[in-house]
Amino acid sequence: MGLTGTIPRLLGNLSFLVTLDLSGNKFQGSLPQEIVYLHRLRVINLSFNNFTGQIPSWFSFLTCLKYLNLKKNNFTRLIPHSLFNLLKLENLILSSNSIQGIIPEEIGNLHSLKYVDIETNQLNDSIPSSVFNISTPETIALGHSPFGNLPTDVCLNLTKLKKLSSIPKAVGALCNLNIPSSTGGLQMLLTLSLAENKLQGSIPDSMGDLSNLVFLDLSNNNLSGLIPKSLVALQFLSYVNLSLNNLWGEIPSDGPFKNFTSQSFMSNGGLCGSTRFLVPP
Repeated sequence: MGLTGTIPRLLGNLSFLVTLDLSGNKFQGSLPQEIVYLHRLRVINLSFNNFTGQIPSWFSFLTCLKYLNLKKNNFTRLIPHSLFNLLKLENLILSSNSIQGIIPEEIGNLHSLKYVDIETNQLNDSIPSSVFNISTPETIALGHSPFGNLPTDVCLNLTKLKKLSSIPKAVGALCNLNIPSSTGGLQMLLTLSLAENKLQGSIPDSMGDLSNLVFLDLSNNNLSGLIPKSLVALQFLSYVNLSLNNLWGEIPSDGPFKNFTSQSFMSNGGLCGSTRFLVPP
């Protein structure tokens, strides 16, 4: 729309408002506190603007809120703990800001959360384990933010998860950790992207149980051992990148691997198999 300036305080008089969508404009400055009077709001979309300052703590008073999108602004400082009192929240999108500090443990209170995206911020601590205790998420996008420990029982609650991604902004956020075998229990998973960490150990055979998996990127880690033959059972798998690891042994050639090229397995050193992968037989 191309609107500019600041949001007028009189907006707080629109007490009947259910959806506030001012995305894709050039609004700037801080958000007026009068928005707190819009108790019926279920949707707030302020993405792709130039808002600044801290994410307001008074968002917590908008108890009907189900969707909050602050993507691509200039919000800074900490995420207020009170934000996680929005117990009806289903979509939380804070990506592409300059948010600092940590994700509060209270994120585990959001038992209705389906989609959380905090990619591309300046977080400097681990994602709290409480995020993995929520049973409802379908997407957890943490790219370019530190990830912390991936729990060994990651599959126990995240039964609806379709996307899990972490691409750290600096040195590997999953530093010196193994991929837990329980990852194979994420039956709904479509995308698994854990590239550019310092994962070690082997790729668990249980990943062959990810029957809906379409996208798998484990590149640029310290993974070793064989590529599990169980992966040939993943009939929907259309993208694999296992390059820049320490894998060895034969590259599977059946199932979805019939469609992959050498680009998926570059810079491992110990791999062998079909000549089309440009490795020794």
